[in-house]
Amino acid sequence: MASSQVFLDKFQRRMIRDESLAEGASLEVGQLTLQVRQLRQTINELTATVAVLADALAERGGIDPVAFETRINAVLDAQRAVGPTEKCVKCGRTVPARLTNVTFEGAVCDVCQATES
Repeated sequence: MASSQVFLDKFQRRMIRDESLAEGASLEVGQLTLQVRQLRQTINELTATVAVLADALAERGGIDPVAFETRINAVLDAQRAVGPTEKCVKCGRTVPARLTNVTFEGAVCDVCQATES
């Protein structure tokens, strides 16, 4: 009888711990979802700002719109190039070095860095 009570007590403690972990994970997911929404809004605002500035410059004869677009595409293509890679010390994934952060532990990818904050 006593051994079944010990088992039930351990089971109940495990269930409480698991529920607590699930609640914590749910809060983290909610926070990350909010951060993603905020980042999307910022990206939209920055995109609109660049478009307005480019239009204003083109209207005033400050830039050639075709040359401007060509230069932007060249910069974006260079950013998309993989280049050197690093292995994240947290998750073990190999990612472009430009998407890592140097820590005392070693290179940490942006995803792991963001989830620590």
